[in-house]
Amino acid sequence: MKLQELELSGLSLIGDQSGKAVGACFRAMNPATGEELETAFYAATGADIDQAAKLAEAAFLHFASTSGRERARLLRKIADGLTAAATAITERANLESGLPMARLQNELGRTTGQLRMFAEVLEEGSWVNARIDEADPERKPMPRPDVRSMLR
Repeated sequence: MKLQELELSGLSLIGDQSGKAVGACFRAMNPATGEELETAFYAATGADIDQAAKLAEAAFLHFASTSGRERARLLRKIADGLTAAATAITERANLESGLPMARLQNELGRTTGQLRMFAEVLEEGSWVNARIDEADPERKPMPRPDVRSMLR
């Protein structure tokens, strides 16, 4: 079987940068043959993990302020990227796991389908569960304030 090319560097992705080849090194193994697969992988260092956590926090703060439509666009872009690389992903997963190609293709299809479904829910908007309890200044024994809430 000729594999579609996957660009595996063996390095962690930290934001838009690659980690360094300084951590512990390991290789994936084909469980059917016991053969070590190409590309050595390097464990992330403590500094890599700290940097990734800082970047994730900054991304969360930005992402939290985006609209459902923008979030949906991102999920669809991820699904499209996975679909475009489906052959390479499933072939590598087959080598690393020994699972049948049909199962791996189904799992990838399920994953991209869920991403697209979540995108639809984000655009539709009911997930925010918006509530408005209007003020009632006449309520006894105390007036009720205007209270509005929604999930973010």
